[in-house]
Amino acid sequence: MANNIGLWINYNTGQIEEIDDHERWIRRGNNARKFGVPDDVISDFKDFVPAEDREKFLLFILDKSSLMRCRSHGNYVTFEFSSRRIEKPIAAIRKASEVIGLGMYSGMFISNLATGEQVSTNYLTFKRHSQWADKVMQLSERVEMKKLYPTLAESLQATPIDGDDPLIKSLLNG
Repeated sequence: MANNIGLWINYNTGQIEEIDDHERWIRRGNNARKFGVPDDVISDFKDFVPAEDREKFLLFILDKSSLMRCRSHGNYVTFEFSSRRIEKPIAAIRKASEVIGLGMYSGMFISNLATGEQVSTNYLTFKRHSQWADKVMQLSERVEMKKLYPTLAESLQATPIDGDDPLIKSLLNG
């Protein structure tokens, strides 16, 4: 896996774009509109000073659109998004992981800013359990539950553990 690859991912449309810098790329030209950022969100870009308000600006975009920020850091990749429903973000992470070329044991840090939930895993575990999580979510839409959409971490808890894998155990024990 190449170091420092940056991606913007639109989890509603499936678009993936390799970028140099998340803030500079989304502000550049017509990139935001082409990538599906709503016009009312684009009109608010002016409220953020480039570079100085970078973190606030990126959090704003993640909160107000269906964009996901992704960056590789050598042996692990981060995915940040903001969504109350995780089906499309999880599918987009699967697709982006293939585009990046993650190896079985490449680390993944997934952060859902809408819920504050975070999962640290490897690609092999994510790939195995994210497909199972999709099925749980399809069923959960038919049943009224206290918490409607299980997280990836909860899905991992409902899956039998293979042996004494320390990574799996650390995920399950929080």
